[in-house]
Amino acid sequence: MVGARAAYTPAERAYHVELAGWQAEQDRLDTLVAVARATLRDRGRTDFGVVLKSNESALFGCEGQLIEPRKLRGHYSGRSSGISVRIARGVWYRTGSYRGTYIPGPELQTPIDVGRAVITTTRVIFTGWKATREWRFDKLVGIDADADFGTVLIHVQNRQKVSGLLLAGATVAFQTNLEVALTIADRGVDAAIQELKAAADAHMSGQPQPPRSP
Repeated sequence: MVGARAAYTPAERAYHVELAGWQAEQDRLDTLVAVARATLRDRGRTDFGVVLKSNESALFGCEGQLIEPRKLRGHYSGRSSGISVRIARGVWYRTGSYRGTYIPGPELQTPIDVGRAVITTTRVIFTGWKATREWRFDKLVGIDADADFGTVLIHVQNRQKVSGLLLAGATVAFQTNLEVALTIADRGVDAAIQELKAAADAHMSGQPQPPRSP
C-alpha cells in the first residue's frame, strides 16, 4: 500500500507479540472474574437441565461424551499342533494341542454415552442418554486435561477407575470455568471474586508499552 510503512522494526514486532500474549491472559482473567460474580445469582434452581441444590450455582454447560475405561479384546500368543478337518461350509474342527498364553487387551478411555456436561460450584455433572455421572469437589483428587485431545479426566476418591469427559472444542472453556468453580469451592465465592479480581488488576498494571520512536 502506497504511503504505508513497509514493515515493523524488530522492536515493534516484539512489542506486538508481547501485547497479544498479555491481552489473551487479561481476557482470561477478566472472564474468570465475570464467571465468579455470576455465581452470586440464581442459586438453587434448574440450570442447563440440572436441578441444583439450594446453595449451588451452575457456571457452565456444554455438549460432550462420557468416557470410561474399557478393555479391548485380547488375543492368544503361541502355537498349536494337530490337524484341521472341515465339517461344514465355513466350519473347521481342530484336533491336537495348543500351547500359548492369553494376552488381555489394553484398557483405554472409551466414549460410552453422549449428553451434557455441567460445572457447578460443588461438582461436575454429566447427564446422557444412558448414564448419569457426578464428580463432587469434596471427593476430588486430581484433574488431567488435554486441550489437544479434548479430554478431561477427573480423579475422585469414591470411584475406583478414572472417568471423565470428551469435549472437543469446548475443552478450554470448560477448564476456565472449572478453575473458577474449584476456587469458589475452596475459598467461598466472595473470597474467590476478590482473589481473581486482584489477579486481573495486577496483570492489567503490567501492560506492555510500545517502544520509543528513534
